[in-house]
Amino acid sequence: SVVGGGLTNLATGNRAFIGGGCGNTASGCTSVIGGGYKNIVSGLFSSIVGGCINTSSDSLSFIGGGRGNTTSGGASIIGGGCCNKTTCIYSTISGGRYNCVCGTDSTIGGGISNCITSSVMNPSRSVIAGGNNNKICQSYGFIGGGRCNQISGSTGVGEDGVIAGGVLNKTYGVRSAILGGCGNCLGLNSYGGGIVSGNNNRVAEPFGVIGGGSVNVSCSPHSIIGGGALNFIGNSEVLSAYSANTCTIQFLGNLSSSFSVNDLLLTYDNLGCSRNVVVTGFTYAYPYTNLFVTGATVSVGAFPSSQPLLRNFTTSSGGFCRGFIGGGIGNTASGNTSTIGGGSQNTVSGDFSFIGGGTLNVATGQTSTIVAGSKNTSSGNFSFIGGGSGNIASGNCSFVGGGCKNTASSQYSTVGGGQSNTSSCFRSTIAGGLSNTSSGAYSFIGAGCCNIASGNTSTIAGGCKNVTSALSFVGGGSTNCAISNCSSIVGGSGNTVSSVFSTIGGGKSNYISSYYTKYSSIVGGQSNCVGYGYHSFIGGGCCNIVYGTSSSIIGGRKNTACGSYSIISNGFCNCARNISFVGTGVCHLSCNSSFVGGGCNNLAYGQYSFVGGGRSNVASGKNYSTVVGGLSNSATTNYSSIVGGSKNISSSDNSFIGGGGQNIIQNYIILVIPKIS
Repeated sequence: SVVGGGLTNLATGNRAFIGGGCGNTASGCTSVIGGGYKNIVSGLFSSIVGGCINTSSDSLSFIGGGRGNTTSGGASIIGGGCCNKTTCIYSTISGGRYNCVCGTDSTIGGGISNCITSSVMNPSRSVIAGGNNNKICQSYGFIGGGRCNQISGSTGVGEDGVIAGGVLNKTYGVRSAILGGCGNCLGLNSYGGGIVSGNNNRVAEPFGVIGGGSVNVSCSPHSIIGGGALNFIGNSEVLSAYSANTCTIQFLGNLSSSFSVNDLLLTYDNLGCSRNVVVTGFTYAYPYTNLFVTGATVSVGAFPSSQPLLRNFTTSSGGFCRGFIGGGIGNTASGNTSTIGGGSQNTVSGDFSFIGGGTLNVATGQTSTIVAGSKNTSSGNFSFIGGGSGNIASGNCSFVGGGCKNTASSQYSTVGGGQSNTSSCFRSTIAGGLSNTSSGAYSFIGAGCCNIASGNTSTIAGGCKNVTSALSFVGGGSTNCAISNCSSIVGGSGNTVSSVFSTIGGGKSNYISSYYTKYSSIVGGQSNCVGYGYHSFIGGGCCNIVYGTSSSIIGGRKNTACGSYSIISNGFCNCARNISFVGTGVCHLSCNSSFVGGGCNNLAYGQYSFVGGGRSNVASGKNYSTVVGGLSNSATTNYSSIVGGSKNISSSDNSFIGGGGQNIIQNYIILVIPKIS
């Protein structure tokens, strides 16, 4: 042994060497102390270069210098620093202070109070590069720096974990990693999971990833949260607090059943602060529930006056795998391969469903989609909502483009936009408008207000308070009702078609009844009516009535065509019965295949009778009586004729009066020709 110099040095081991210093002891065989103060080497082939009060007690160990360092593991190294300690073979501490390595082939680069140790296993081949109060309790772990970070787990769980830096980060998962941030956690089952940064984020299932943000949680395998706050992949409910102050959170209503003592709550307030707190108690006094909380993992500052959102993590559970949340606040994705792009308090629970953004949207149907908006619900499979507010797509393959409070509740039903529209039958469609209802299969409403398409394949283009039945059509206007199959109303107001294959073009308060009126039409006018008869027609006018098959009124007012095949062209208060015709004028009556051309108060009610015009003329002969014109003329027998004049009477068959006044033919043939002066 050799002591080169110094004071009170002791070399007792075979071939031991002390170069100098004071109070050093080399008792191990072939041990070396270069110098320093009160250093001790007892291990075989061990060395201490310098420093003070360092101890190397196992073979092949090395201490470069520093103070109070101890190596008790074979072939371990401490480069320097203060009060560092190695207890396993091949372990290394480069420097720093109060660092400890109790794992084979493990290394601490420096820093303060870092530790690689475990009570249940040997945390071999782990590394802490630096930082403060970091700890590794598993094999192959790595902590780059930061403070109070921890890699730990039970035997066989938690190895290969990585924490690059940050503060209070923890990983318990195999091959999981946290790059930075504060209070982030990878759980026992987070195999291959990762957190990039952020605050109080958690990954609980394999291959989950959180990019950043605050109090985000991934409880489903292969899921991703990009950032934001209080987002959750799994099954969890977001609660809105009425107020929070110091250590009390207050809710409006009785929520006592939602909490238990020691429940862990994740909170995010409207001031942008996140906290993990634990329930210590709660009370309910109408109308408020008061929740008392304290810090969960470390001391948490008192709540400022705020209105936080929160989740009860203790009662939450995992969802299906491959969920994605891009960002936002308080979003929840629990469906298989479900996605939320961002926004606030959106919920996706349907498999393969999607919400792009917005707030308080809910997608529960399989492969359902909400692009954006507020308080929309897509509950049908393959349903879609583009945006807007309060819309519902509950039918499978249903579609709501946007608007407010619209509902598509049947398979393949569609609402393009507008407000308070309801498309409730198979393949029914509403393009837009207000308070429209499309309740027939394949029915369509283009726009307008308070329209109802209740029949299959019926159409309302627009207008207000219109109604259609099966295969019927309303183009527009207001309060029009096409309530029989294949009926049509183009426009107007208050029109009603109750017969199949019938049409009203427009006007007001026109009506085609349901009593044997197929194929009838009213072009326009007001208060016209087809009450009976197929193939009937009213062109226009006011208060005209048709009660005959294939009868027509072209126009006028208060005209009545009440026999089959009758026609009234125009006029007022005219009546045509049974294959008769009235051209125009006032208060005419034409019956039994008769004709009145015009004038006033003319009557043609003999079969095939004719009144051309004039006033108060009568053609009442049984067959073919004629009055061409004049005043108060009467042709009352077969084939009798009056050309003109006044108050002439032809009451004999085959009689003729050319004109004049007060001429009378009775019982035999007299030809009366007016005198020509």
